[in-house]
Amino acid sequence: MKNKIAFISGDGVGPSLMKEALKVLNRVSEVFEREFVLTECEAGQSAQYKYGNQLPQKTVQACLEADAVLLGGVELEKPCPSDQRKMLLRMRQELGLITNVRPVSIPKSLWEYSTMRRDVLERGFHIFVARDLKGGTITNPHERSEGAHGRVAVDFERYDEQIIRECVADAFAIAGRSRGKAHLVCKCKGLASSILWRDVAFEMKEEYPEISLQRIEPDDCAYEISRDPSQFDVVFGINTYGDILSDQASGLTGAARTLGAFNTMAGGKGLYERNLFSDMAYDEVGKDSYNPIGMIRAAALMLQYSLEFPEAAAAIDRAIEEALLAGYATADLMREGKTLVGTSGMGDAIAARVRK
Repeated sequence: MKNKIAFISGDGVGPSLMKEALKVLNRVSEVFEREFVLTECEAGQSAQYKYGNQLPQKTVQACLEADAVLLGGVELEKPCPSDQRKMLLRMRQELGLITNVRPVSIPKSLWEYSTMRRDVLERGFHIFVARDLKGGTITNPHERSEGAHGRVAVDFERYDEQIIRECVADAFAIAGRSRGKAHLVCKCKGLASSILWRDVAFEMKEEYPEISLQRIEPDDCAYEISRDPSQFDVVFGINTYGDILSDQASGLTGAARTLGAFNTMAGGKGLYERNLFSDMAYDEVGKDSYNPIGMIRAAALMLQYSLEFPEAAAAIDRAIEEALLAGYATADLMREGKTLVGTSGMGDAIAARVRK
């Protein structure tokens, strides 16, 4: 069986991290006798310099033709904020990205880095924070003007039913493959967009009898994630809330560079990336120091959710845990008694432990 994978190494430390993810995928290919047809694409700073376009059409086409996309990260070293925003919106629009999903968990090998109490860690947690990528304030008009009391700024939050239904369907699908629990984050006290999210989500719940759905206010959700994250499975909703809550949940680990993330596309395809997607770490370029685990986990998520290869995904997750328990650590994880390795050394340690 063959799978077509488009990969964009991108900017900053992206190329060095992508190298390690591909190293692990090559090992998976050997162990499980499965062929991955890899297509390298360009986007971001390198594409801007080469083509005068941060997202060339041939990159878009290759990504749309692939079964899945791996992205190392794209960001100009000294971006104009408006140009950077346009780049991300273009990528979302032209690739048809629907929902951003950030899985957050703390395996035993990383307990010592977490801000959580030991009893909370022992209960265990695995949260998926999902947010839509098509609506909300990010994709809608923004206005600046002068008013009677000085400067005025207005951001429009607009949603239609189709955008909401697509995100809800993704959240329910992920919950169906996890523990079957979903929490909709929305503020229904006077916000029309949140009320529409609530109405559509609970209407769709009738189509998913196996899913338990609850509504929770964003401030309550933030508090409960900090207090006891084990009570959550899939947390989803409006882009702005999801953006904040996913970073909060990631921060609980104390090791966000070890986390992967993904963005859903039509037909089960997806774009897979690091949780810290925008951390280009230009100051670490060429130093072989950045932790590649987040990019390697993104490859495992790709195998799990788009390529329908859970055995290989589990093998990568197991290899990561074994390498960490063996004491290998990049600079961000270094503690007394551990063995310091660089980006490539951590990739080697993980690849060597991939097995059936």
